[in-house]
Amino acid sequence: MSRANTNKHENYEILNLIGYGLAKFDMDFVREFSFKTKQDFFIYLVNTGIAKTIGTIKNRQDLFDPFFENARKG
Repeated sequence: MSRANTNKHENYEILNLIGYGLAKFDMDFVREFSFKTKQDFFIYLVNTGIAKTIGTIKNRQDLFDPFFENARKG
């Protein structure tokens, strides 16, 4: 199947890994990449083209939140 026939984001897999990491490890995950805030991490991901918007990243985290003990419900 060609890439044009899919609706997946071009960075679908990496965004899933980022969402998983954020849901499971929260700020520990962000600090592993040397960022002090989630906002700085999110802006970096948008500026590098990994995600188109900050909302994209938050939505990925929301997908994985229900699988982990955290205050977020997804």
